[in-house]
Amino acid sequence: MPWWVLVVAFFVTESVVIHLHFRSESGTVSLLEVPLVFSLLFADPAPAVIAMLVGSLLGLTLVRRQPLLKLVFNGANLFVQFTLAFTLLPLFLSGRGPLSPSGWLAILA
Repeated sequence: MPWWVLVVAFFVTESVVIHLHFRSESGTVSLLEVPLVFSLLFADPAPAVIAMLVGSLLGLTLVRRQPLLKLVFNGANLFVQFTLAFTLLPLFLSGRGPLSPSGWLAILA
């Protein structure tokens, strides 16, 4: 999967979010896991992590207009999450293919 497709996918998922309101509380949910799964299945780890950082930070900066400190925190948090996902996936797969049923369970984990 080309890196620029992932940049666009991460940008869109960080730009278009779901706002949930329950009583006096509110929360925001993004669907960032969707391009994460595709990048785990079809992309090389290093370009996928860079595409995630570029796309997500562009979405958080240009569309959601997050302050600098929050942007740095969210960028670092996303970097750690994605790096762990790409690092741990081969351990969970144990030599099986990512498109096998056990591979889907590993990606779900």
